[in-house]
Amino acid sequence: MWQPIEALPSHWQELAVPELSSLAKVWMEQKERLEDSKAVKEFNERLRREWSIETGILERLYTIDRGITQLLIEQGIDATLIPHGATDRPVEEVVRILKDHNTALEGVFSFVASRERLTTSYIRQLHQTLTQHQLYVEGIDQFGNPVNLPLQKGEWKKWANNPTRPDGRVHEYCPPLQVAGEMERLVAFYQSHNEVAPEVNSAWLHHRFAQIHPFQDGNGRVARALATIEFLRAGWFPLVINRDQRGEYIAALEAADNGDLAPLVSLFARTAKRSFVRMLALSEDVLHGEAIVSVPQIVKSVVEVYEHRRQDTEEAYKQVELIAESLIEESFARLQNVADQMKQRLTQSAFPIDTYVARSREQNNHYYTAQIVSVANELNYFANVSRHRGWVRLHLVNGQKTHIVFSFHYLGKVNRGVMVCSAFIYFPEDKPEVTTEAEAEMPFAETRRICDELFAFSYTDSDRVGGVKSDFGKWFDLAISVGLTEWAKRL
Repeated sequence: MWQPIEALPSHWQELAVPELSSLAKVWMEQKERLEDSKAVKEFNERLRREWSIETGILERLYTIDRGITQLLIEQGIDATLIPHGATDRPVEEVVRILKDHNTALEGVFSFVASRERLTTSYIRQLHQTLTQHQLYVEGIDQFGNPVNLPLQKGEWKKWANNPTRPDGRVHEYCPPLQVAGEMERLVAFYQSHNEVAPEVNSAWLHHRFAQIHPFQDGNGRVARALATIEFLRAGWFPLVINRDQRGEYIAALEAADNGDLAPLVSLFARTAKRSFVRMLALSEDVLHGEAIVSVPQIVKSVVEVYEHRRQDTEEAYKQVELIAESLIEESFARLQNVADQMKQRLTQSAFPIDTYVARSREQNNHYYTAQIVSVANELNYFANVSRHRGWVRLHLVNGQKTHIVFSFHYLGKVNRGVMVCSAFIYFPEDKPEVTTEAEAEMPFAETRRICDELFAFSYTDSDRVGGVKSDFGKWFDLAISVGLTEWAKRL
């Protein structure tokens, strides 16, 4: 049953994600110096194209093959890049819709840059731009037959648009006669929010708008554009929810319908974190991505990079290594607890297993370099294995060796005081134990990541180490569960 929208929960601070706040602080420190670089401009352009493509796929307006999607993201939205059979609708029609989405997102950037206040008029204008070349919306006639109805662009809905679930239940959105009033309440609520964490404010705005569902079609696209406005106002990046997150996205919205906004906040926070990690991992290379035509220019660029890297010795940046050491100790203790539990329970059932925990030392902290880089490539970031790093390993032997490894290392080529933890499971070749790096670097052994999201922390977290450990514990528990499940499949 439809209910009028509710204000922001009074306990919204409990929903905020401190890890994200830490990354945002580091990015804001670097933003002014980096935002005019070619790398950042290209990154933003690719994000815009990804948003433009995925926002329609989420709504099942069209389908586009993954390979072609990546090509469009990298090279631009162009009909000549889409071969026959790569989409389920006429190519020219899909391209027109994609360009509408891209135009709308460019308008969102301009809207934020001009510091305009959110109004219902702007929301209607946004809908009109997003749906410019969408002529129809699917509907049901009085006899229960599917029909195509003309889409009213930029106008509040005139008919109910309540979907029927597979179990026959009807999900009620705001009745048409109540839409104008509810939208004014939404905007008034939003304008009253002061210093609310962006991941919370964007999730609230998105969900409450979706509850109203004020347009006949295109509500999901408008909701994600509104959430992006909140991200951009905070100096962040567009909110990109992709096709692989669709199930989690819908489940989070349903949880919010039932009063729990936390899953949607968590999803938005992880999406934002992924953008921060990718952005901070971009290097200010010596050539800054542009052609250098003379030796003096090269020397000048090298000096600039060296001057920046002198910050490596600053005590503030070094704080992140102290946090890393505390998390390594935390990981060692947690893995030891896992090993003890496994020994106790499996020994009782006569299951043949040998398990122990190890951690890196000065002489072997360079182990797993190839594996760390491989996982980093999968997660689309640069793992700096030349600076301070460490690892912790759960070693399992029951005929085949298995290593579940947690690696702590710097993010990006340039030190910005950010480190991450990645996790992977590694199956060495079955051969006698060796004490050199050879085993950890065997090229034909299998490596699989057991985390889709990194755990990131920075020097700005030095005043909340306890909170970082708590957040890390939740991430760690999930990762080790995935790792042990993967190991169990190989028994």
